[in-house]
Amino acid sequence: MSAYDNGFDDGVYTGANDARRGQSYDPERSHFYREATGGYNSGYGQRSIYQDAYRDGFLKGYDEGFRNWQRYCVGGICRRGP
Repeated sequence: MSAYDNGFDDGVYTGANDARRGQSYDPERSHFYREATGGYNSGYGQRSIYQDAYRDGFLKGYDEGFRNWQRYCVGGICRRGP
């Protein structure tokens, strides 16, 4: 998976959980966003470039998950990505 895809999946999961729990819309609150290393390994190249792409994906995924949380959460458990 790409950095963007990893970020998107983590964003969907985080956004859906935040919305399900009634929390405010705030993707930057998440440790996933702040660290931006989910799925990273040195084979991907420079960490900072990976982190930029990951955060882009995370923001898009968070928005999707937050707005459509019912699609991603069943029985109180949310899943990652589409």
